[in-house]
Amino acid sequence: MAASPQKSSIEGRDLSRAFGHGSMRSTALAGVSVDLYPGQFSLMMGPSGSGKSTLLAILSGLLRPDQGKVHSLGQDIWSMSERQQEAFRLRHVGFIFQGYNLFGAFNAVQQLELVGRWGMSMGFWEARKKARMVLDMLGLSKKKHLRPSEMSGGEKQRVAIGRALMKDPELFFADEPTSALDWAHGEQVIELLRSAARERGATVLCVAHDSRIIPYADQVLHLEDGQLKGVVYPDGKSGRPEREEDKTHSTKSVLPGGDDEGWNKGRTGSRLYRTA
Repeated sequence: MAASPQKSSIEGRDLSRAFGHGSMRSTALAGVSVDLYPGQFSLMMGPSGSGKSTLLAILSGLLRPDQGKVHSLGQDIWSMSERQQEAFRLRHVGFIFQGYNLFGAFNAVQQLELVGRWGMSMGFWEARKKARMVLDMLGLSKKKHLRPSEMSGGEKQRVAIGRALMKDPELFFADEPTSALDWAHGEQVIELLRSAARERGATVLCVAHDSRIIPYADQVLHLEDGQLKGVVYPDGKSGRPEREEDKTHSTKSVLPGGDDEGWNKGRTGSRLYRTA
């Protein structure tokens, strides 16, 4: 695993967010703090409604927290204007959403070319060459000229992933990127995300439910009831500078009710730290 620099690329501090009003108000996040590092593939897991997607949206600059701060690449993203945030995301951030968000009139190559030409100021042939290369990596060499209406759900998801890979982003946020894929293609996607971290030095945060992804991650964040309950390091390494408190923390589970099947699979040779 690539060694992490002393300074984190993303710092979230005391992040809280609630939705609704009055008696219908519910807390999605309650004082969560997290650090993510360059060259690190972080996986975020937890039950449905635990706050995973909310935390990802806040850290990526898509959702404003009720309280708390986020520093990305040394910048306080929630002190920026909306235009500054858009420019920051365009330059530094890649997204993979559960929805494909593809343009219905464009084929697969054109979906990626659009990012290269308008998002990265590439020339026509440069954008086309890179788009084809990325689609080949994703196993879509024979699907380049299909429009979304002609693709399967898995193919559309891979095109959406390719669109994010076009930018070689420093920060990568993926919300259930393998949910529409079989494991063979899902594993390929996870390998690409891990490669973005380890070989390109990107900071990658992925939300998922599939426990088979755990061994690929450098750290696994467990959220429950809007709180960060624990962090697993599947390879036995912290993936960030060691803290003094790490030296004394128990390696026993901090998950309510003990480990579930997925966490047992992921804990082979792992270290689990308390966060509260």
